[in-house]
Amino acid sequence: MMKKALAIYGDGFHATLPLHASIGAALETCNYTVDTVIDFDIPYDHFSDYDLIVISRYGRDDVHFLRAKEERLWLTESNAKKLEDYVFSGGKLFLHHDAFALYPEGHIMCKLAKAVFINHPPIGSMTVVPVLTEHPLTKDIPEVTLKDEEYVLTFDPEESTVFAEAHSAEHGRSIQGWHHAYGKGNVVVFIPGHNPEVLFNPTVAQYFNNIIRYLDDSG
Repeated sequence: MMKKALAIYGDGFHATLPLHASIGAALETCNYTVDTVIDFDIPYDHFSDYDLIVISRYGRDDVHFLRAKEERLWLTESNAKKLEDYVFSGGKLFLHHDAFALYPEGHIMCKLAKAVFINHPPIGSMTVVPVLTEHPLTKDIPEVTLKDEEYVLTFDPEESTVFAEAHSAEHGRSIQGWHHAYGKGNVVVFIPGHNPEVLFNPTVAQYFNNIIRYLDDSG
């Protein structure tokens, strides 16, 4: 049976085509038809039409910022509340890479992610390690070394369950993937995927497949 997903991609530092080709391929493998949004024509009043929502876009409204030289969020408070209501009522949300980034502490996106983005050092080599055993999110996942961004963030481990972390010589340990319930719904956050080389890495692709299947089975 085909399911329906909404995918919101792309910002000033992350091209939409690699996101569409990598995450979109995983969605199609998992029998989703996908409505892909790469602009701001987002169906806020029809979130309930979707079995899953994927966001891979940071908070800053780049179009407005570049034209007016004024920082503004593309996700208004009222529309963010619609997303929160969708998840709280039983919806499934996959936040990829920077989806919770550049929002102020206390914003609904930070509440959904149960984390606050602070910054990231320059891209470097890190080894991503699955930390849950016998769990759907880490099934068939080996360790993998990637050149990617290691996010610095605030995170309460009592609020979520970490399923992937990274280790690097420069920065030590960093959290890379976690999941939690949110009301009746479920949220998965997975950070790796700043550039196409990472997005198309076979192990990262397997993470995408596992995440989507896990959310499918989460209620």
